[in-house]
Amino acid sequence: MISAFNDGEDGYFGLLKPMPGAVEALQSAHAAGREMTIITACSINPKVIAQREQNLLDVFGDIFRDIHAVDLKASKRDLLSGFQNMAWVEDKTENALLGAEVGHQSYLIRSSYNEKHESDVTHPLLTWVDGWDCIRRHEALQ
Repeated sequence: MISAFNDGEDGYFGLLKPMPGAVEALQSAHAAGREMTIITACSINPKVIAQREQNLLDVFGDIFRDIHAVDLKASKRDLLSGFQNMAWVEDKTENALLGAEVGHQSYLIRSSYNEKHESDVTHPLLTWVDGWDCIRRHEALQ
């Protein structure tokens, strides 16, 4: 079942719901003139990537400069290294830490699958947050 979700062409990545507060936070950032790029871990299957891109457009509107897709287990380091001085939002511990290591202010949204790492995953540029409303406050996007 997990494999069918991750690798299938049945549209699951086209049905993802946003985290609470994400739509409002990203629309505020866009209204403030922030350029936003998505790096999503979904698949390297072109049909799955197209579904994910359409999902992001349907949910958030046409507010992203670029949308990059990597395979689920692939590193985002090379893509993250191509940007300077940005805010980076993640729910996956390893990717949030990668963002901090390459110099970005990383926000790691706490979840049931990452909270066990909070005491041992630290970096001066990594901030654990409870959700998108916290990020809006940190980034002054009210």
